[in-house]
Amino acid sequence: MARMAAGLVSYADLQRMPDDGRQYELYDGEVRVVPSPTNRHQVVLQNLVVLFLEYAKEHGGRLLFAPSDVVFTQYNVIQPDLLYFSEPRRHLVQLDKPTDVPPDLTVEVISPGTSSHDRGRKQAVCARFGVREAEILNGKYSARFRDLAVSFATHAKHFYSLARETLPAEDRRAMVAAELMGSVYWRLLQKLQAQQFNVFDPTPTRVSKVQKLFLIFRTWYRLSTGALVPNYGSP
Repeated sequence: MARMAAGLVSYADLQRMPDDGRQYELYDGEVRVVPSPTNRHQVVLQNLVVLFLEYAKEHGGRLLFAPSDVVFTQYNVIQPDLLYFSEPRRHLVQLDKPTDVPPDLTVEVISPGTSSHDRGRKQAVCARFGVREAEILNGKYSARFRDLAVSFATHAKHFYSLARETLPAEDRRAMVAAELMGSVYWRLLQKLQAQQFNVFDPTPTRVSKVQKLFLIFRTWYRLSTGALVPNYGSP
């Protein structure tokens, strides 16, 4: 925590400070250094980003993720793990400037070292400045989260099926990298579905290196031999 000698620290003060590689938040003019995330935190966040991006493809809107400043006032600035603006408010996101309006949704992935802060002061600031919903993810799997994830996954599978059915053969040959990644992420989606989207399990859901290599080789072989049936989008 720190304050400028003359009193409160403002967002303008932070922007004038030399870049030291750290991320900062402001709470009523008081500086908080944002701790580096744990590997578990990043795995959970990655899974959530995949799900929210699929939701945004279907329903519109704008998804942003840390580090991204939300400037409520010059003395209150936070960096949520995820922030989402619905389609009717998408235009409020300025791509070359910090966010200065409350998002429709903020998401925090709780880590042991940040739990009390994220549940307390940070959540209070979000509510105080008009965030419609501050979703604090504390690592407890619930039926509500599963149902939400199933909804997102349904949309994702729909887009995979469209790509499988409508992408012309000549385009498929020209998009080898996309086809390779499509097969890997399709397998990851299947594994998440088999675990009922419990991204909080102590063992992170991932596609092993051996599985990735197998999927990549199989996709490459099919493309090189003219068998253009993709490794994704099937029931």
